Amino acid sequence: MVWLGHSSFFLQLGGRRILMDPVFSDYASPVFFINKAFPGSNAYTADDMPEIDVLAISHDHWDHLDYPTVMALKPKIKQIVCPLGVGEHFEAWQFDMSKVKLESLLLFDMMLFISG
Repeated sequence: MVWLGHSSFFLQLGGRRILMDPVFSDYASPVFFINKAFPGSNAYTADDMPEIDVLAISHDHWDHLDYPTVMALKPKIKQIVCPLGVGEHFEAWQFDMSKVKLESLLLFDMMLFISG
């Protein structure tokens, strides 16, 4: 497991690459002067990431679901697991919805679901 800053984690679990709540932008906000990235937490970019087996999103706050990051990762993502309601963002962003698994789970349950 590698902590990527704030709520972002990269895990290799059971041979699967899991990326949790990635935010690689300088700001996790719709406006540039609010919620600036913590020092050192934006050291990684989407280009640094390998192919992602599972993108796990805990909820749709700006500091957990970052549009520029998700769009930059889009070609690398095989599957997305997110709570009910969050999938609407991926639909609006024209993701293949057959890759999106909507779960009404707690975060701990979501991690168990991801790990198989």
